Amino acid sequence: MICLNCSCQFVPKKVGQKLCSRRCCLEVARQTMRATLSHTKLICRGCQEPFVPHASVQRFCSRNCAVRFRYKTDPEPKRAINRRNQDAYRQRVIALLGGHCVACGETDWHVLQVNHRNGGGSKERSQPTLRGSNFFTAILAGRRGTDDLDLRCANCNTLYEYERRAQ
Repeated sequence: MICLNCSCQFVPKKVGQKLCSRRCCLEVARQTMRATLSHTKLICRGCQEPFVPHASVQRFCSRNCAVRFRYKTDPEPKRAINRRNQDAYRQRVIALLGGHCVACGETDWHVLQVNHRNGGGSKERSQPTLRGSNFFTAILAGRRGTDDLDLRCANCNTLYEYERRAQ
């Protein structure tokens, strides 16, 4: 049998085999894909203009068009979603620690802060594994204990730190 791609002689292993090797199969597949893509024009999902695709999965005429389309269709940017998740984790940690300031009894979660009783909060925040919401998720998952933490409102926490440093 003669290969349709490279014209070499080969013994077919299957009934109806027309190509000698996997390499020839891939070459033929690439050639047919290029041929179909060069004759095909698609409509860009972003700007609705026709374009000739360079790959079979291409849906936009350019990278800029894809980015504009994503921001136009996504009502909430990733930063806002992350902030919403971090607020949810923070509220759960506040509830876990009692839900009120230990000094004055304030219960508004917007002004409550997690206080490190023995200091060391800035050292802990500098660790890459405990930045941002990772600190709250570590507490919720049990990877970080709460025995040296308490809740204070922003005013009481500032006074506490001031008095602690004055000693």
